[in-house]
This record gives sequence, structure tokens and C-alpha cells, in this order.
Amino acid sequence: MVSLIVPYFLTFLGLMTGSAQDFPAFAVFLTFIGVVWTLVRGLAKHSGFKVILLQEAIHAALWLLFNFSPELLGKAIGLVIGLAVAIPLAVVAYVYFIGPLFSGTLGDGDRAPAGAEPAAAGGAELLPQYIYDGDNNRWTMVYRNDNGECRYRCEADNREVYLHHASVSGKSAQTSEGHFHWY
Repeated sequence: MVSLIVPYFLTFLGLMTGSAQDFPAFAVFLTFIGVVWTLVRGLAKHSGFKVILLQEAIHAALWLLFNFSPELLGKAIGLVIGLAVAIPLAVVAYVYFIGPLFSGTLGDGDRAPAGAEPAAAGGAELLPQYIYDGDNNRWTMVYRNDNGECRYRCEADNREVYLHHASVSGKSAQTSEGHFHWY
């Protein structure tokens, strides 16, 4: 994918250099690199003649469009800068705010939607479905939050225990309910 985007970016960079810096030789040089890159990529990927011709025509269309209508180049530069700022902000907003809001882990991380078990993060995904206490009573995982911390319920008397990262050591854990182990 990168080998398809970079040549067009070079053409676009050449157009920006030629328009803003009034340095057309460098603009032609960058466009030439983009055109050759597209040709080499098409030959290496065994693209057909029509596909290579179409990809090269995109370079020509960009060159002609922005040279005959320079105000479009300004708008395109604004769009590229806007996307360069908006995309990382959108990713951060989704990861830290929107995603946790819909997975039920924002604020109270141990509340789970009915029957849901979100994927764990980090190394804690290795915690098993069943663990055993010192008396070999079986405890079943009922929930795992996005941080990988788990809540288990005892099958014998319905007590619950939370396993946090700090309490896990190898295949055992020390919690408020005592020592647990698993196989």
C-alpha cells in the first residue's frame, strides 16, 4: 500500500514545491521520481499495461489539474494538513473516550454488559477460565475488563474475587481471598 501512495505523494510534494517556492526544476524532479516509482512498482507486481498506464495517467492528471488551477492546490494542501491533524485526534478520541464508553469500562471498569467478555490487553490474557483456591474449589471467570484484570466466582458458594496484575505471579496469585493457582 505504501508503494502505491508514496509516488503520488512525491508528485503532490513536487507541485507544492513548484508553486510555493517557485522552484520548478525540483518539482519536475520529484514528479519524475514518482512516475518512475509507479512504473517500477507496476512492473514488479506484474500489472498489466493498462493498469500501469492508468496509474501513470493519475500523475499527469494531478500535474495538469494543479498547474491549470493553482487554487485547487491550496485547497488540497489545506485538506492534507487538516487530515494530518484530524486523524490522530480521532484515533486518540476513540481509544481513550469513545471505545471505553461503549465497552462499559469508562469510570467503573468492572461493570460488564450482560454476557460480554471484552478482549484483554497486555500479558493478562493468559489468565485461564478456571482457577483453584487453597482447598481446590473451582472458581470460574465471569468477566475480564480491557486492562486484563479478571473477576472470578466460586462455584461452591458464589463468592467473588478480582485478580489484578500485581497479584499474579506465574501460574498463581495472592488475593484478598487467599492463594489461587491454575494449570
